Amino acid sequence: MKVELENLTIGVSPLTGEVFVGTTEKGKPGVWKHKKEITNAFTFCIIEKFGPNHATKVTDQDGNHTHNIIIVPADKKIEIDGKEF
Repeated sequence: MKVELENLTIGVSPLTGEVFVGTTEKGKPGVWKHKKEITNAFTFCIIEKFGPNHATKVTDQDGNHTHNIIIVPADKKIEIDGKEF
């Protein structure tokens, strides 16, 4: 099967939280035709892009700050909303 790169999409399963890459049915963006689970590879790409001990702001298409991505090595302890990680 030949797949054109511009036809690939990436998405997150609302049931499992897994990240997938693949193709969807024409006119049905939520219906996968072919997909591959890439959660670990996606996560490691984020870590590689931002590096350890890094924080970055995420903005929406209007420029509003909506989220933060914080990369912390596993040997560092952090606390968010009273929960330690």
